[in-house]
Amino acid sequence: TASGDPKSDLMLIGREISKSAPSTFGTLFATGFVRAASAVINNDDPKVNLERALTAAYEGIAARGKAQLGERTLLDALAPAIEALKNSTDLKSGLKNAAIAARRGATETANMAPKHGRAGWIGDRAKGLEDAGANVVAASFEAIC
Repeated sequence: TASGDPKSDLMLIGREISKSAPSTFGTLFATGFVRAASAVINNDDPKVNLERALTAAYEGIAARGKAQLGERTLLDALAPAIEALKNSTDLKSGLKNAAIAARRGATETANMAPKHGRAGWIGDRAKGLEDAGANVVAASFEAIC
């Protein structure tokens, strides 16, 4: 049950994802929430806190998945979302801009050569299809808006 404490709630989400989705994606997504929780400073400015949390999530996912931007992963949606949020003046417009940027990043993964996960081993058959993890990131930002 959510507590209303951002740090605790992000940690709870990470743990629940880890338990209920023991796949590679589930592990990476859970890692993102756990890392985000570690970066939150309760009672800080919400926009700054979100930027900090998302950056920590990105770094944690990249390290755990041994992936980087441009390798057709959820990072390709998360990175532009973080940048859009940072370049926005307030949280509301930042989330809207992040959703747009994340969707654009997810769409661009269809043209990338897969290197990780299931797409990595199906190779060229993945071409033309958006990365599933990037779609989850984009859909998450869209749902928040």
